[in-house]
Amino acid sequence: MSLYILFSGSIFAFIWAFGIFISANRRKSHKTLSYLLWIASIWLLSGFYYFGEFHKKYPEGYLLHLPLIFTCGPTFYLYYCQTLIEKQVNIKRFILYHFFIPTLVFILCIPIYLSSYEEKIQFILDFERKKLSYYHYLIILLHIGTKISLLSYIQYFIYSNWSIILKYYFSENQGYKLTILMIFFIYIDLLFGLIGMLSGISELVKFSALLLPANLYIFFLFSYAYPDMLSGFQKEIKKKYEQSKIQKLDVNRILSELKELMEKDKIFLEEKITLPELARELKISSHQLSEILNERMNKKFYDYINEYRIMEAKKLLTLNPEDTILSIAYAVGFNSKSAFNKAFKAYIGETPNSYRKNSMKKN
Repeated sequence: MSLYILFSGSIFAFIWAFGIFISANRRKSHKTLSYLLWIASIWLLSGFYYFGEFHKKYPEGYLLHLPLIFTCGPTFYLYYCQTLIEKQVNIKRFILYHFFIPTLVFILCIPIYLSSYEEKIQFILDFERKKLSYYHYLIILLHIGTKISLLSYIQYFIYSNWSIILKYYFSENQGYKLTILMIFFIYIDLLFGLIGMLSGISELVKFSALLLPANLYIFFLFSYAYPDMLSGFQKEIKKKYEQSKIQKLDVNRILSELKELMEKDKIFLEEKITLPELARELKISSHQLSEILNERMNKKFYDYINEYRIMEAKKLLTLNPEDTILSIAYAVGFNSKSAFNKAFKAYIGETPNSYRKNSMKKN
């Protein structure tokens, strides 16, 4: 029965991953999730392979899964970056840092991979007979390392977002609660496996392996029942992440440079000025600039830009009475008279034409 659970779980994870991978609306994060599920599929298949003792008959697959399992933690972290905080990830640098250990594990397993059929069988039998060499102990440590690696990444995620996790666990939204519970179920599952490996209790290791397909089935069902499971969680984490990035900036310097760009260079006069373009001028990200405008000035980007445009329009309406309203609208960066009239009235309380007439009367 246990072998059937592991094998069926492996097939289920593979099909689920394949469905995500070929979906028409997939993004990079969806691809990463499919890779994560494929790794889970191989992990379950390796459990079927070992607990069914197929490795004694077909040792050709012995330890082939091990380096791949070590990529599970980094892949989870990559999915976290791409989905929850929408962080731009330099894939080459990411692989260099986070896939160093999986590569090292592959190198350490090469002696087994290059061994003959008889040598592999002998190595496996020596495990059972407790005739352990230094290399046997190394393989034991590597198996323990698979649990520690993934637990470390999940622990980092939990530690970094503990306040948000508590908030959503005690919220009334069932989808949010289930998201938190799934994270803890997986964490506890891995913890059981680690304790079983360290204590030598094979039943606990097997129990941990059997919990994985159960977690996959439950998560699959919950994701369809509550499609917004991650949405609110994502917004909170992203907000926290952006705020943490701002804390590392010299915001006063950025505000000073921004003021110079607006008042001296009058960058707001460019009709097609955008948030990313202005952020590039300040050498920060668009998310950071947006957060600075929201936190320090309580303004959205276009409200901030339009305020300067209206102030400039007020000067032109007074100083250049011969210019048409439309020409002034274009001069200060608006692309239509209607948009200019609407923005001007929202800020000043009257239309540009009315403002000009009242100003001329005063003069």
